[in-house]
Amino acid sequence: MRIGLHYGRHNKIKGLDYLTPFESLIILSLLLLKSGDIETNPGPDTDSLSSSSSTPTQFEELMIKNKFSVVHCNVQSLASKIEAIEPELSNFDVICLTETWLDHRTSDDLLALAEYTLYRRDRGRDAYGGICVYVKNELYSRRRNDLEVADVECVWLEIHNHNRKVLIGTFYRPPNSTHATLNSIENSIGLAFDTDTENILITGDFNFDMLKQFSNRKINDICLQFNLEQLINEPTHYTESSSSIIDLFLTSKKDTILLSGVGEPFLEQNIRYHCPIYCVFNFNKTVTASYERHIWLYDRGDYEALSNDIRQTNWDEIKSNDIDKYAQDLTNQLTKLAKKHIPNKLITTRQTDPPWLCNNIKKLMRKRKRLYDKYKRTNSIHDLESYKQTRNKVTAAIRKAKAHETEKLTQKLRFDNINSKNWWKTLKNFIKPG
Repeated sequence: MRIGLHYGRHNKIKGLDYLTPFESLIILSLLLLKSGDIETNPGPDTDSLSSSSSTPTQFEELMIKNKFSVVHCNVQSLASKIEAIEPELSNFDVICLTETWLDHRTSDDLLALAEYTLYRRDRGRDAYGGICVYVKNELYSRRRNDLEVADVECVWLEIHNHNRKVLIGTFYRPPNSTHATLNSIENSIGLAFDTDTENILITGDFNFDMLKQFSNRKINDICLQFNLEQLINEPTHYTESSSSIIDLFLTSKKDTILLSGVGEPFLEQNIRYHCPIYCVFNFNKTVTASYERHIWLYDRGDYEALSNDIRQTNWDEIKSNDIDKYAQDLTNQLTKLAKKHIPNKLITTRQTDPPWLCNNIKKLMRKRKRLYDKYKRTNSIHDLESYKQTRNKVTAAIRKAKAHETEKLTQKLRFDNINSKNWWKTLKNFIKPG
């Protein structure tokens, strides 16, 4: 039997008698595990990808950027959290939000996200409940009011992606709803299936805890009736003393879902909070190209040293009768001196990122994610508090950066000529979120 680089019919370990190959294998395996260098569960199989049980990994985030993806989150007041939602969820093609708590006093302009089309349904009778769904502009989408039932909170959208049609229904079922509400949900889903659309995805907050047998049976009855499969198997809602799975994804074709899972609760909901849930289809999407920019931090430059270097440079050495070569050499020398005394760096910019989403905020987001992953492993109150503090720092940094960007645009509008095309272009960017 061969074990690593050492093999033989018998192996001898110092101080012990001869061991059989099986005994040697067990001892070496234990030593490897003890060393901490071997993963006891080395990786997901095919089935586990479709039901991820943690915040998206780097691999999954890459999948979200390149494949058609949907996210749902119960936000408990959208207007106060829209600025946090934009940078966190802008990689998803469809963003479904429940408990928006909106009414006619909040205009669509205040809720707009750059590069997204907004669909909304307010409760009407009070300022609670409500649904908003955002769809990327490059996707064809239309509201399917014919599938929406009057006495249940839902929004149905028909979305086309690379000649594939998907019906997405977003539902909010309030706690302690009557049995009639469940019947209305079933009726709405039935109308969607009557369209003979193959790909149907249903999401939302149903307030049926899948961890409890009675609630689980109600959702399973719907799944059996329409041949649906429920994708989420990790708690999505937490209170002071409990956790539950009430935010769900139901799909008509599980084989088209590459992965699904539960993300970190990035919104400020300190006592009772919902985690976002996400799923990724095996559909390619148009990926917005990123590009590199060379930026200069002029406010940190050492201009006195730069002036000295410029005076001490022998400019006669770069003179040339070839005007093009002379101009190029002069530019290169000036750039070289400037790089020496003015901090500068190369950054990657994505068109989907808001202009105020800088690298420092992204670093804070990554730190927050690491702290949440640590809390999930340890379940420590100390780690939870560290996560919350960093989450609050992210929110504060986003608000500060967005306010600074707004101030810059305001100043530009103030000093630009109102009759110039540049003024109107700036105004358009100003009223556009981000």
